[in-house]
Amino acid sequence: MGDLPLVEDDLDEPGMVVPGSLRTGGSMCADVLLCFFGEVVAALGQRSDARHAATLHSELARSPVWILDEDGPNPVAVSAVAHPGIGAPFAAAALEELIAMGGRRFVACGAAGVLVPELVLGHAVVVDSAVRDEGTSFHYLPPSRVVDADPQAVAALATALHQAGVAHTVGRTWSTDAVYRDAGRRPRRRSPSPRRATRPATGRRRARDGGHRGRTAPPRCGRGSVHRSRHRG
Repeated sequence: MGDLPLVEDDLDEPGMVVPGSLRTGGSMCADVLLCFFGEVVAALGQRSDARHAATLHSELARSPVWILDEDGPNPVAVSAVAHPGIGAPFAAAALEELIAMGGRRFVACGAAGVLVPELVLGHAVVVDSAVRDEGTSFHYLPPSRVVDADPQAVAALATALHQAGVAHTVGRTWSTDAVYRDAGRRPRRRSPSPRRATRPATGRRRARDGGHRGRTAPPRCGRGSVHRSRHRG
């Protein structure tokens, strides 16, 4: 197993491409909401107090980053909102570029399915750890079975949901890239969701490299086949 590329000991080596050096430009405020609902991001961009700050580029789409004016007619708790794309590599690249532009504190909000029957449609889940069954996070952290989210971020999100009267669960999820290969006994051992292990891993790597921490503890649940849960944040 030691000859697998994913477990090569090269985490201390700099990347060949520097985040922000290609097509993404702009400046970013410190607080950023990563929202996986495209229609929500589009609606926020139509607000009178929203201004375009940057664009995240890919061959699939152009994703605008909006900064919301907290002193505007509809004050909000976050200063910027962006759609980070779908899949671990895309989400990690978006997070890298947002950090390069000045983002420092991140909260991710989206939706997924679950394998736990009691988590019904719309139930909020604050993810405190993830089983690493994808590949992207191994380019940021040494190999391990589980990665933990920032405990302070987890506590802050849970407290905010409690104070708002929103029913929620705090727990572990499963990051997987192979949507159609959740075979055999694996689904019974895990609570799956793509991208989840990547954001804490990316944040920790950048915190070590430049003293900046991308704190991410998204209120989402794992993808599965028992229920499909949808939470808007």
